[in-house]
Formats: sequence, structure tokens, C-alpha cells
Amino acid sequence: MRLTVRDNAAGGGGVDDDEIELTVSGAPFAVTSPNGGEAFVAGQPVTITWDVGGSIASDIVIYLTHAGGFTVLAGNTPNDGSEAVIMPCGITDANAGIWIQEQTGAGTGVFVFDRSDAVFALTDGQPDFTPYAVPAWGENILPNSVNNPVLPTSLVGDGTSFMWWSYANLGPAWGCAEFQNNIYVDGSLLIQHMPPGPDPGTYVGWGPVQPYVTGGRHTLWQSIDPDNLEAELDETNNGYARQWVWSPSVLFEQSSVIRPEPPERSAGSAFIPDGITFYENIDGLRVDDPGTSQQARAVGISWQAVAVSALDGSDYDVKLFEPHVGVETGFDTPLVISDFGGSATDYVLVNHNNVT
Repeated sequence: MRLTVRDNAAGGGGVDDDEIELTVSGAPFAVTSPNGGEAFVAGQPVTITWDVGGSIASDIVIYLTHAGGFTVLAGNTPNDGSEAVIMPCGITDANAGIWIQEQTGAGTGVFVFDRSDAVFALTDGQPDFTPYAVPAWGENILPNSVNNPVLPTSLVGDGTSFMWWSYANLGPAWGCAEFQNNIYVDGSLLIQHMPPGPDPGTYVGWGPVQPYVTGGRHTLWQSIDPDNLEAELDETNNGYARQWVWSPSVLFEQSSVIRPEPPERSAGSAFIPDGITFYENIDGLRVDDPGTSQQARAVGISWQAVAVSALDGSDYDVKLFEPHVGVETGFDTPLVISDFGGSATDYVLVNHNNVT
């Protein structure tokens, strides 16, 4: 290398020069992947790799180069040769690249960087997250009283149940916002699930979790991207709900029980598929048959009163139903209702044959 200097004096300037030989040893600081020819989609996870070589800085910055300039993919990350990044949304460019620059500090006057040897393609796109029924499950939000993700044949209330859920990405791209999927039992948030969103064209299943579920009719539902942070191809398919019936515990004659607050009656109803009737969520108990002879019951001799009142003065109603059958039928259309307002005690009378 030769350095030449001139004094630019008028009428005959002075000139001097000197030469120096530089020897570079060791591997250079260089981008190794992606290094040209690849194709990526918005939101896609990508691992950037580079040769640290004879680096002089402990941290680097990774940029995406595109027609609009430079976009930071990772800032002040360790100069260790590898970094997982997310390709940004909102950019489509057939001539994109990676630029990695060492954080040498402005005061040193030394800039060490490298970029991809050739360009790659980045295509913008949107995901389409939706609840999805795993084929082996037959349902996309599934309860069972045993630890087995299959359609249940019985659900035992007032105890722990197992629950699984699943969803898919039917779109051509990954999402750029933080993925969130909320799972509910009636109006109670069971879990706020925030894993990485599924890859385009794939589905994932999760579980089990083990919520406590009372006897009665309850709605299980999931809501994907509940705050609408992710722009999707279809914003109308982010939720799903299904009702199930858990067998209730027995309310024995001349006994009283303290129950949790009843479920929110209409919770999840907005996500019940079209054409399926939604019935109110119910905390249920089975009225004990005191064993009086069939003849006595037939003429209305054996009667029981069932009453409910709230400890905090809230207004709860009591309803009488036919005995439930299976995991979907029951606690639907009441035979009678006591729905006094305010803090009044509601009650029904039953003799296991006639009701009032």
C-alpha cells in the first residue's frame, strides 16, 4: 500500500510518499448464511450465521438490506457466530440481503462488516390462525375424565378433568405479532397460551391441563389473537366453542353445600358454530331420591325442596332439569325455574315424578 501526500503550494508543490506492506492472517469476518439465493416469507424464523474471524468487537448488529434501506433484525447481540431472527413483515424485495457490522465504537474509526455474497428473496404475507381439530382427537378443544385425548364417553363433575386444544395456520406466512391463544372454561380464563405461532400449513396440539370442573353444563372455548394484534387473511375464524355436560354430585336429603360462584351464563356463546343451539352454562347438582316407594311418589306423597341463596347477596336462580344423559345432553331446557330477584332465596319442589 502506498500513501502519497501533496502540499498544494502554488507554483510548484511538494510531494512525498511511502509504502507499507500489510499482512492479513486468519479467517475474515464474513456472513455465511443466508448468503444468497434463498427465499423467505414475512415472520419466518431464520438463523443468521457468520465467521467471527479476527473480530475486534464483542457485539454485532444484524441488518436486513432492502430497497427501503436497512432494517435492524438484531441489535447489540453477542459476536458468537449465530443468531435467531424473525424476518420482518411489510417488506417484499427480490434483492434483499444480510449486513452484519461489528460494534467497534464510533471513536475507534474502525468499521468491520460483511454482507451476503448475493441477494435473496423476501415476500410479505399474512398468516391465518384458527382452531383446528386434530384428526386423532375429533375435536379442537377436548375434555376427558381420563388422560386420553379422545372424544369422551363420560365426564365426572366436581373434580379434575383433562383438557387438550389445537389450532392451525392456514395462511402462507408466519405471524409477526406475539402469538396468543386464550383457553376458557365458561367465563374463566384457564390458560393464556403464548407459544411461537405454527408454521404455515401446519397444526399443533397442546395439553393436557387439568382444571377443576363442577357438575353441570359448561362451555370450553378458545380465542386466538384476542387483542387483534396480528393482521390475518381471515379475522373471523379465531374462535371456537363447544358445550359439554359433566355428571353432577348428589345433593343428599336434608343436607346443604357451599358451591363456587356459578359460571357466567352466556360465556363462550359467541364462538358456538352456526346451527348449534347454545344453552346457559350451569353449575349442577343431582337431587337425591329419598327412596320412597314408587306408589307414594306416583300420588305425590314424597316431596323435597331445593333452595339456593347467595352468601354475598347476589341474585342466583335455581332450575330443575331432567336427569342428564351422556356428555352432551342435559341441563338444557328447564322443567321449572325459580328466579326471584335481588337477594331472595330461590327454590323448587320435586317429588321425582311431579315438579312445582
